[in-house]
This record gives sequence, structure tokens and C-alpha cells, in this order.
Amino acid sequence: MTVTDDPRSLPFQARDSTPGMGSEAKDLARRFGRAHGHSTAYSNASRLIVKRALAEACERASVEGWAGPGTSAAEPMAILYSEDFIDSLPSGFPSPEFSIAPTGEIILEWDYGNRRVLLVSVDRDGVVSYAGRFGIEKGHAAVPFRGALPRPIGEWLLRVFPKR
Repeated sequence: MTVTDDPRSLPFQARDSTPGMGSEAKDLARRFGRAHGHSTAYSNASRLIVKRALAEACERASVEGWAGPGTSAAEPMAILYSEDFIDSLPSGFPSPEFSIAPTGEIILEWDYGNRRVLLVSVDRDGVVSYAGRFGIEKGHAAVPFRGALPRPIGEWLLRVFPKR
């Protein structure tokens, strides 16, 4: 399922009271807002829509074999970490597409074609693996998720998100 918002129409602000937002994520939020001309009002509407759609997809993937023999059910802890990861995204970032991997991990994807893509996988142990491509540049790593947007992922989002 794809959930999209026109990020130019989303209110945007990095506030100290935003749950799960560390200083690095706040810095990325300010940089993103300046780069994309967002206003300073804050909104959680798009992340609530994404989390609702994620919950529906996870419900469909809640049993072993949901996508064929050998596929694992969506991992409950991966779902919780994914929701926290979504909460850690600064408001105004475009909504990801997402899917459930056959291993039960949650996959979030931002794909803008022309070699501008970021895939993020969240597992049951809170490990966030990512792979990105921006032009000829490629990067990948795995980092622990500790409630705040990991800096390398935020930097990839800033590269991949098309400036309008």
C-alpha cells in the first residue's frame, strides 16, 4: 500500500517536545524545512495515516505462510519498532511505501526513480538496516534503533527526497 502526501502542503516544525526526536533529528528537520520551504506549524496527520495502513498490512500478515509456504508472520516487535521509527521521522518528510518481508521484518521504502531510492528494514531486535542509492552513490549499513532517527538514514532521506 502506498500512502502519499504532498510534502509541500504539510505543516512542518521540529519542536523539543516531539516524541523520539533527538538533537540530530531536530537538526535534520530544520534543514529539511528550510530546503523545502515548509511552514512552521507541526502536524502528525501523515504519520497517523501511515501507521494505520501499516497496522492493516501487518494484520493481513499476522499468520505464518501469509504470502506462501515458508513466510513468517509479521514480527510483533518489528511492528512496534517500525511505529517508533515512523514517529522519529521529522514531520514533513514524505510518507514511505511499506511491505512485510517474508522473514517478518517491516520494510519502508522511498523510491523516486532516477536512482533515488532508500530502503529501510526494521527487525524484531530493533536493528534498522538500510540501503540507499543516489545517482552512482550507494550506501548500506545496519544500526540499532534507539528511539531517534539514525543520522545516516536522515542524511539519505535528504539526498533521495526530490527537491520541488
